[in-house]
Amino acid sequence: MMPTAMRMLCRKELRSIRPFLLLILGFGLLDPLFVLFAHYPDQADLSEWLEAETQWEAHLMMFFFAIALAVGLLVREQDEGTLAFLDALPVSRDRVFVAKILVASGVLCLYPCLNVASAAVFHALSRTSLETTFPWRLLLAGGALQVAAGFFWFSLGLSLSFLRRFAFLVLALLFWAALALEEAGWTPIRWINVFSLAQPTFLGRTWVFPREKLLVQAAVATAFLALAWWRFRRLGEAVGDGRFLALRRRPWWTVLIVTGATMVTVVAWIGLLVWFGKDLSDSLPGSVSYPQWRPSRATTERYEFIFPEYQIGTMAPLLEAADGVEAKVRGFLGGEDSARIRVDLTSPLERHAGLAYWKSVRLSSRMQPGDPETLAVLGHETVHVRLDQLSAGRLSDVFPSMRLFHEGVATYVEHRFFATNEPLAQSRRVAAVTRARDEVKVEELVDSDLLRKRRDPDLVYPLGEVFIAALVTRHGDDAPARVARALARPSAPKDLVGLPLWQDAFQAAGCSWPGVVDEFFAELDRLKSEHREWVASIPRLRGIFVKDADRLGVRVANPWPTQGFVVCRFRASPEADPRFYESPTPSGDTFWVDRSNYPAATLGFQVGIRRFDASQVIYEPWVEVRL
Repeated sequence: MMPTAMRMLCRKELRSIRPFLLLILGFGLLDPLFVLFAHYPDQADLSEWLEAETQWEAHLMMFFFAIALAVGLLVREQDEGTLAFLDALPVSRDRVFVAKILVASGVLCLYPCLNVASAAVFHALSRTSLETTFPWRLLLAGGALQVAAGFFWFSLGLSLSFLRRFAFLVLALLFWAALALEEAGWTPIRWINVFSLAQPTFLGRTWVFPREKLLVQAAVATAFLALAWWRFRRLGEAVGDGRFLALRRRPWWTVLIVTGATMVTVVAWIGLLVWFGKDLSDSLPGSVSYPQWRPSRATTERYEFIFPEYQIGTMAPLLEAADGVEAKVRGFLGGEDSARIRVDLTSPLERHAGLAYWKSVRLSSRMQPGDPETLAVLGHETVHVRLDQLSAGRLSDVFPSMRLFHEGVATYVEHRFFATNEPLAQSRRVAAVTRARDEVKVEELVDSDLLRKRRDPDLVYPLGEVFIAALVTRHGDDAPARVARALARPSAPKDLVGLPLWQDAFQAAGCSWPGVVDEFFAELDRLKSEHREWVASIPRLRGIFVKDADRLGVRVANPWPTQGFVVCRFRASPEADPRFYESPTPSGDTFWVDRSNYPAATLGFQVGIRRFDASQVIYEPWVEVRL
């Protein structure tokens, strides 16, 4: 617990710097209040806070606050005649110094804390269903860099404060000297360029910390702080102690020095403002930098991994467990050893965690190599590769007809053999509510194009998992592999699609298509009964099409659910690829899109509910309207 004397000192310091506290609170709340009353709080995306211009403004405010607070913090005691009073108290100069630094640092840190808090609140209001995790690391990284910059300026201001009115002159001259050295190409000066911390640098979705630069700047700031501490301990010992300009009778040369120093200070700071303004305008377009990285490779017995070089230290868990993933997939599907599967971890996939091709897999660069979820996704995509090999590529040729089978087997294997962050119950709840709404149609399940036109195309994941579970229950674990091989048989008809294709493959594999369909619907009915309370908690939504001069919108008529949140997406035509669906954030109870993005005569929209205890958004059927 803090001693009584220290608490009294801290209270005394807090009272003395109360104007700075109010000033920092005022500026820190200015932007949030502006967004709240003059903007759309639910559209204040985090990207605005991450922009270089926003970060630059925050660092510039930290500079002004830190210098203004530091230059009078220590010397004020002597200038106001309270130093002798402090020396008479039963506390040392060291304690007084520590109390001042603690209180002033706490007040100074309020500004970055307010920045981070307001960014977090507005991002929470504007985040969409695609953002499953909150970006705490990005927020804390930006706040930490602002705190680090403030510590440097605060320490520098403390060390210069003993120069009194010459402090700002020396500070300006130091800036000019640093600029001159940087222009001359002296590389070490860049290590203490604190304003460079205001330029965000990203690798993927990670804010890269300039660790070496921060260590150098922390060492320099600590040296400044130590100098200020040493000088504060000696404050009042020297004759005059730098107050020769405060003598009652000043000689003419003293007035000349003061006047000249003042003019030089003003000119120097005006020049610095012009310089930094030009430098900022020149650097903003490219100030958010994405460093180039080289790809690295690593091979196991079953895989060849391609990943960014900076991830080399985190790849070990994935490399050690990868062959076990392939062994489980091969144990379920059978098949002989084949060439290594190439896994690309460098692709910033937006809509999927992974994609699979003939003999290769792409995992999103957002996936963390040490996360168990990454192994589950790798297993899911490995199933796709093995199914294509078992069917000799025929499954890919008839993918629109067999997508339910393809995704169903992969999802079934993922949940059965690999631990995932998404429990199987979350997927099966979606299947249950779809069945309860009587929206499971066989003609749509065997034709993914028809399913996409009428409903959510991603229903193939939960419904496919239940269908494959029914196939395994009725015909055994080897049934999915038998169906895939049946498609590759030489005598298989080449022009079949849709339901005839399924019936032919099942018959050739020795499986009963009607029996599996009956088992499938029986399992859906069982799930509907098991999750009936959860299904009843999902309200049916009705969207009303509205428009104005420049916008098209959908207003949700019925009350919004108390759990989860409502989403809406738009498409230009029923044939549009899901990659081009537009999912705006709501404004009140209405979702708006720009009219110019939809030049056709019709527009499709689909409203849904996003619940975190469900594997995906639960959408209503598509609605097509004429414009």
